[in-house]
Amino acid sequence: MAIIAYSAMRQRRVMVHEKPYDGDVKVDEQSHPSVAGKDGVHMLHIFYNGVDHYDALVELDGPSGFPPAWPQPPPPEYVAAETVPEQDSRSEFNDSKPKKKAASKTKAAQPHTVRPVGAQQTAPSAPPQPADPEVDLLQELANGSVAEASSHPHRVVEDLVKDLAEQRLREHPTVPPGATLAEKDAGALWPRVFCAFDGCCWSEQDGTEEALHHHLAEVHATDLQGIAKHMLRGRADDALFSIYSAAIAEKCRSQAPLAGASLDRTALRSLANATADEQVESLVCVCCGGVFPYVHEIRDKGDIQWRKPLRRQRPEGEANFFGQNFSTVHELIGLDSYLQKYDIINTETGAAAIDELKENMTSEAERGGLAAWRRLIGPYIAHFFGFHARRRSYTKTGICSINLILRPCAFEDDGTAKISKRKACHPEAPEVGVEAWGAAMQRQVASQFRRDWNFPPTLWNYLFRTKINLQQNSHIFSVPNEFGPGRRMLTNEEIQEGTEHIYQLLRYVDINGEEKAIAGDFTKLRHAPHLSPAALKVLSNTEARTRTVPGTHEVRKTMRYQTHSYRVPYGLACFFTFSPSERDSTIMLRMARARQSDPAINDDKRKAFYQRTLPPLDIDFLRLSPEALAEALPDYDERKSILARDPLACLNGFLALVGLAFRHIFGIRLCPRCPDCANSNCPCTDAFGSNATAAGGVFGRFDAAFGSLECQKSGSYHLHGQFFLQCYHQFKPLSELVNESQEQLLELLRKYSDYSAHVTRKVYCDPESWTEERDAVEAQWPEYRGSSLMLSRPSYQSDAAMPAPEWLAAYLSEDAEALQKHKQHHVHVPDDNGKRQPLDHCRDPKDHTKCKSFFPRDAWLTSEAILICSGLAGAKGMPCKSKRSMVGMPWGPCNDPNLNGNHPALLAALRCNGDVQLPFRFPITPITHNTSCDQQCDQKMPIWTLVREAQINQSAQVGYQCDYANKRLKIATREVKEWMKGQNELYLDLSGKPTGYLGARVSKRLATDLFARGVCRGAVECTNLILNAAQKDPTRAESIKTAQLTEIALAYPLQLLRAVAAHEPWPKEVTRAIVDKRCEARRAIIACPFWTMYGARGQRAEVHMLSACEFARAFDFALATHPLRPEAYGRDILMPGKYHAKLTAKGAEAVAQRKQLVAGLHYEIREEGGADSSWLPLGQSELGQPYRRDWVVVPRKRPHVPVIYGAQGSKSEEDKAMRILVLFFPWVNDARDASANVPFVEKLWVDGARSWREALCMHVQRHGFPTEEVKRFVLNFCFAYCLPREHHLVDGLVENSDNEGVEDDVVLALDEAEMLEATLTHIKGSRPTKEAAGDLDAAEAEQDGSGTTKLHDMTRQMFKLSNSIWLRPSPGARPAQLQSPIASKTMDSEQTIKDHALAKKSAQASRNKATAQANKGAAGLLGVAVGDPLVRKRCPITAALLRDWLRSPRAQENTNAEQHRFLGLVVDRLLVEHNLISAEDANKYCREPMLHLLHGPPGTGKSHCLLFLPFGGVNVLMGGDFFQLPPPEGGFLASVPRQLRASDAAQPDALKEQGLALLWESTRGVVELCQRERCKDIKRNTAVKTLDETAREPKCLKCLQKAELLTCARCNVSKHINEFEPVMATMPAAFVACTACQAHFKKHPHTYHGWFTCRACNHIFSCEAQNNKTKRQRQYCLNCSVQRAPHKNNEHTCRKCSRRWLERQAPSKRKRLCPDCRRK
Repeated sequence: MAIIAYSAMRQRRVMVHEKPYDGDVKVDEQSHPSVAGKDGVHMLHIFYNGVDHYDALVELDGPSGFPPAWPQPPPPEYVAAETVPEQDSRSEFNDSKPKKKAASKTKAAQPHTVRPVGAQQTAPSAPPQPADPEVDLLQELANGSVAEASSHPHRVVEDLVKDLAEQRLREHPTVPPGATLAEKDAGALWPRVFCAFDGCCWSEQDGTEEALHHHLAEVHATDLQGIAKHMLRGRADDALFSIYSAAIAEKCRSQAPLAGASLDRTALRSLANATADEQVESLVCVCCGGVFPYVHEIRDKGDIQWRKPLRRQRPEGEANFFGQNFSTVHELIGLDSYLQKYDIINTETGAAAIDELKENMTSEAERGGLAAWRRLIGPYIAHFFGFHARRRSYTKTGICSINLILRPCAFEDDGTAKISKRKACHPEAPEVGVEAWGAAMQRQVASQFRRDWNFPPTLWNYLFRTKINLQQNSHIFSVPNEFGPGRRMLTNEEIQEGTEHIYQLLRYVDINGEEKAIAGDFTKLRHAPHLSPAALKVLSNTEARTRTVPGTHEVRKTMRYQTHSYRVPYGLACFFTFSPSERDSTIMLRMARARQSDPAINDDKRKAFYQRTLPPLDIDFLRLSPEALAEALPDYDERKSILARDPLACLNGFLALVGLAFRHIFGIRLCPRCPDCANSNCPCTDAFGSNATAAGGVFGRFDAAFGSLECQKSGSYHLHGQFFLQCYHQFKPLSELVNESQEQLLELLRKYSDYSAHVTRKVYCDPESWTEERDAVEAQWPEYRGSSLMLSRPSYQSDAAMPAPEWLAAYLSEDAEALQKHKQHHVHVPDDNGKRQPLDHCRDPKDHTKCKSFFPRDAWLTSEAILICSGLAGAKGMPCKSKRSMVGMPWGPCNDPNLNGNHPALLAALRCNGDVQLPFRFPITPITHNTSCDQQCDQKMPIWTLVREAQINQSAQVGYQCDYANKRLKIATREVKEWMKGQNELYLDLSGKPTGYLGARVSKRLATDLFARGVCRGAVECTNLILNAAQKDPTRAESIKTAQLTEIALAYPLQLLRAVAAHEPWPKEVTRAIVDKRCEARRAIIACPFWTMYGARGQRAEVHMLSACEFARAFDFALATHPLRPEAYGRDILMPGKYHAKLTAKGAEAVAQRKQLVAGLHYEIREEGGADSSWLPLGQSELGQPYRRDWVVVPRKRPHVPVIYGAQGSKSEEDKAMRILVLFFPWVNDARDASANVPFVEKLWVDGARSWREALCMHVQRHGFPTEEVKRFVLNFCFAYCLPREHHLVDGLVENSDNEGVEDDVVLALDEAEMLEATLTHIKGSRPTKEAAGDLDAAEAEQDGSGTTKLHDMTRQMFKLSNSIWLRPSPGARPAQLQSPIASKTMDSEQTIKDHALAKKSAQASRNKATAQANKGAAGLLGVAVGDPLVRKRCPITAALLRDWLRSPRAQENTNAEQHRFLGLVVDRLLVEHNLISAEDANKYCREPMLHLLHGPPGTGKSHCLLFLPFGGVNVLMGGDFFQLPPPEGGFLASVPRQLRASDAAQPDALKEQGLALLWESTRGVVELCQRERCKDIKRNTAVKTLDETAREPKCLKCLQKAELLTCARCNVSKHINEFEPVMATMPAAFVACTACQAHFKKHPHTYHGWFTCRACNHIFSCEAQNNKTKRQRQYCLNCSVQRAPHKNNEHTCRKCSRRWLERQAPSKRKRLCPDCRRK
């Protein structure tokens, strides 16, 4: 038996001690559910206090021997009560009761268990008990059922759609008629669109969705219109298609997804047709001259369209230009009109220039072949619109949506907007913001803007600073008053200190209480420990400002919330990544556009590729001859050069490629305007919120997708996407799998395994040939310069006549396999020993010798699909814990350890590397457990525990992928010191400004430092941010969304529930202020509290039964409209439905008199609402009365996704239950609006419940879920936000290997032999020896002699000549055995530099640095300036010249004795080198070149000494202070070398020892400077010296205090502080006098001149210490003058030192001492 003390965190793992009656004690780590479900072990709760309890595990048939110690509370009414027979005998476990301390904790831990107001029953006296501690909340909610009948407005449509799917559709609606499910892998060509109704054979091979719409309306309208009439949006144009698509979704969600080669063929052919000819290109707008992408299939939703400018209403009539005659066009956009409106030129020179411009324009048009057009529309319009004669130039012209003449805006000195010249000349000229101007400049066809690499970063920096600096300052810098009630304003000093603290933060505390590095993540600063209130205020202000600016961490944080919110309505998500390469993309090359007459490309040999139609997109370049390939496609370097100069082409090409992939490969409707196109007449989202096409894509049917854009290190974009697939796992919990029959479960697992094997293909058709090709392919990695494989569009993709077997072989065996070898092969580069090492970006952070993605996966190979269990995961080395666990996942087949899985169709279509991660999991049961595992994994835990673990793994992986997709770019922190200097300067400049103004400026500077100066962005990323700077949605630039979003904050409803449970008054909802723009002349601020207005929505059938989440998805609040003018009032009488409100009699009079209207007095809401429920009034709730006259409820055109803020903050199941209740179950805030299924908010606490969890479960058991959709929302919310705490993301996001082509950073790990080889001098030019030459002919080697080049021989001769000069023996030379070992090293001709490019780069950097340092120097030792020419005539060097310079006034007067002694050593060495004296006669005997160390603490003049000496030759002089702490990493140069230490068992570091040898063995002398020259303050110098000595030999603090000195202002002598009066220590040093001088003044009053005696303290001070405000105050010193001032609040005067201090509580008279005197 065993006893377990278990806490309220039921998921926590504990140690279980078990002792059988006839065995030893066993210790095992278990969890509460696993122990509870053990076979043969019974559990009984003995002592239970609501939170902590004791459980007994008894090996008996029943718990009869363990009665409870006291009566237990009754179980919940929806759980069967367990009868426990009473026994007279007590057990040994029921004697002790829980401690009172634990009970108090329980009471504090659950403060919301009080019965709400209006409850009929009182709460029991016993502590509340959870519903079932062994079953989590998710399982209880999953067991809940949907109500048999409900009045929910969506229930009728939901039931009808289910019936339609079951009765009228085929079993597999995504398989075309006439085809079978077995043919999905045959490679047959299936039609693109077809009908899924059973018995209908309609299909079109190359049809579109519009054709399907027409077919449904003509043939199946009777089946669909009966459902449409019950829909809120039943009259929409796509209502029938929406119902049809929803019925197909019902079928798909009941089975495994379908994928196969036949689906791939249809998708690839559709993509090939969409990119053929000129359907994807880049056009130039005729109005603004901007470059825009054009995709023909979405031309009506793109940014630019073809338009026919010239039209004739009649064949014989006059032509017009866009519907206007030519004279009107000339007046509108002619050059004369422009000059007249925007430019005033009155000078003769200006007029002549205009005439010349007109003449040039006309002649240019004639040369372009536009003479006919010019004669028709006028000379100026011809030039303005006709760029060049091209196809369709005469008939169609590209027109974009921007047609403004763009100029940047300016500002006056006071910050107001400056009226531009355009506005001054033409007041009706449109306003152009700085964002629109920046976007237009970046899109300009004039390529000099885009070709400038500095232009995009500079322009984005300007836009970012403008958006930040122009924000309004509305933040209040106030904090709670720690000295009293209320709040107080922060001081400027506190704000400055808080800002400095922010810059110095390094670590933060995560949700588990562990400290971790911030690592450049702005969002983690808030969680740093010990943040001051001022720092939090500055952070909050900065967060609020950056939340609306793209490219910031707050925007990425918002994207993370949005991605998780998509999981609530759309369920489980698959994770896809693809990274289009710029150098291998023909679409990006096609988007590179420039005029052929552009001067910037006149001399460019690649000029032809800037045309609209080059290069072709539908050519298989592998089949072209080299000549034809050169004409059709630039080579590798040319492609890089073109795209490097055109970031706009890279961005447009990437977005066009993503759109094509979404529409044709994934089967998702997407346009450039998504998701805002939902508000248009042609939305991509259907009435149920799905963007799936009818037939789906290669993965199946996706309801929605959320893509996050991220820049790689190479500067190009790639996409991380969450794709929500319609399948069995989308909404259903895994517990429903257990309820399936064995045959159904095995069949479902088989289908999922087949699906996973195809969409994550990890096999080669011919693995033997790949083994032979691997080395050759890896040698070309990562550029693959000579390959055009990734640029080709193979012909099989568009060939409709190719037989299925041949197509399948060309697809999988040839094209897909070749792409796998080049793009999906995970490369590990071999080192010098031939062992493959992971690249830097894919190394495991814990072990750099391993790959974080587990490559190579030798143990993961399998010939068939298997289900991974814990036993197989452990045997194969797969992750089996936390967020990356693979337990329960289908895997295989896999026949290569380095092949990353990807869909072959995605690979063949995009021609780039990608990654597919499927989240689907299956529980390990006896039926699903693989027979190859012998560890009986299915019997280790109960079945429900295994199901729950699989569910947690599945949801945790999806959550991790959501977080990873929105990871934030790290901020560079190396410039923090410079940023702090800027903040300090800003603080000094604004020291007199108000606190609010200073706080706003500091926050703006912080945002600019972090995201404008601290983030390095490429030109492509800057271009994307510039083009999207004007978007209202700040996430638009970095995300791709298919559904619109709305925001819901859970702070107020949770406060409301807590107030209800505690019988407290309801809180008032705080909401964001909105500007009422209904009357432009009188704008006002108005509130729109969502939760208050939702609770007051009334009893209309359309909204009464909707929960808050459903209401936010389907409805919105809009300002009520009413007539504002008399003529509008007249129209309202004739057409009553035009406005939401009607005017009263007084309102009509007020409108006639142009007075401001008052709600309720002048106008009233129409209670009947709009026709066809186009709008609804609010209910009659008391809380809604202030808002119902100004707001109405309007339906959304398409469902929105609520972004739930506050959902991730739930730490207990009580919090989770409260969030679920308030979000997904309807309630009202007025008891009069309540009904049987919609309770009053106080009745959410169900009668008989003892906790919010029980209230939730009882509500579900009594009423059920009103619809299947509500149950999905609840379960998806639990999957996303209600995971156990230990499964949340704790560690930092692990980067994947997305960055292809990134060079690895070499990490050196050298031993002593390798270090010796590396330090030898290598000579370039040596050739390999005969043994290493391989194919080199031996005869050639013999003919060449030694096998070296001429360069090598000349270098050897140079070294020998240098040695003969510098190392020749001098008179009286020492024996050879005493020579330096460095001088005796020889040059090995066979050891060469391995990386010559790196050597060249390092040498150039050294030369540049040496030149820069030399130019800064002063005159040298011989009086030659460093900056003078190297070759000049000068006098010969003599001993007298050098000694005279050393004795000259310049050398003696500018140096102290120590510095002069050091210069003497240098002169002495020069005398020896020039043979003016012998080495024996020198002061320091040495014949080697001078290697000397100049040592000393700061301020001793080391740099000053080195300024006298020109740095060159082979004499090396080093200066530095070695009184430093050792560095955190690496070795310390001041430490003792290993060979000089007595004993050292540590492993030697070759790099460290080499550095120490250079200093200790090579340096032949050290000069230490001790006299400080920079600072002459004796007190400070003495203190610093004492601190240095204390650091070496620690002393007590009293010794440091005795060393304090103070300088007397009279005798000018530094004395100990004890020789002064104590009050002198608080005065400036120039004002005080020592006690001896004080006594001297008193004895000799005649010496009082310049001094005075203070009347208060009777001490003598300098007159400079007087307070010169008034004559009366001049008799007191500074201290006493301040002390005599009136006391402020909470200010007291110390009776000992007479100083003042602040203290809230007044001290007693006997203890009226300041804190310093109290401590003494």
